[in-house]
Amino acid sequence: MTQPINSGAPTPVQGVTGGPGLPQGVAGVEGTTGNVVVTPPSNTLQVRKGDSPQSIQVYEFYHSQTDNVRLELLTATGGPETIGVRAAPAGVTRDLNIVASGNGRVTIPALQLPFTTLTGSSTTALAAGQFTDIPGTTSGVLATGTYFIIVEIWVMNTGGICQFNANLCPSTTGTGGSPTTLTGLGGVQVSGANTPIYQTIQSVITLATAQALKLQISSNVAGGQGNGRYTYLKIG
Repeated sequence: MTQPINSGAPTPVQGVTGGPGLPQGVAGVEGTTGNVVVTPPSNTLQVRKGDSPQSIQVYEFYHSQTDNVRLELLTATGGPETIGVRAAPAGVTRDLNIVASGNGRVTIPALQLPFTTLTGSSTTALAAGQFTDIPGTTSGVLATGTYFIIVEIWVMNTGGICQFNANLCPSTTGTGGSPTTLTGLGGVQVSGANTPIYQTIQSVITLATAQALKLQISSNVAGGQGNGRYTYLKIG
């Protein structure tokens, strides 16, 4: 039976599958809103076509193939499968928010973030009060933006009380007593001959200009030695 126009009851959408029309009530146009309502008898909606990868696209706007913004759920043969915002032209920027209601949480069990770690080589016989580069910790040029940083150092003195400082700084920073510091570990005290110690700090830094980074270390007395590494992740 055909439902009256704007009666509030879904009317059948013929030929949705490319074959016969769907049974009454499975798919229809909701009369008061004009929304297409799909009610699968077995509670599962499938988009499939043999071995051909499929996609679902929801548009913010569509003016042409070269002027549109859409949210896309996209599959590919052999992967990766993608959920994201796509736009034409490619320079159009849109944020993607994933939210949960109330006190709900967004959980991604297999999340793998693109952290980068640079581990140095031991620096020995530090000069008193002089910052020295830790070999192997110079990064490539990092883009401008905000970074989450973890700095770690391992230090050992040669005798007596020793104060170590480590700094993450631009790669252009020279050695000596007054380094440029982006973030660092200060006042790491070691007492007793040949006493090793490990320290770490987490920080957020902002690079206003694209630049490479490195770690430096210093001791307030001559002869100490140290090593270090830092891990970074661009977050903004």
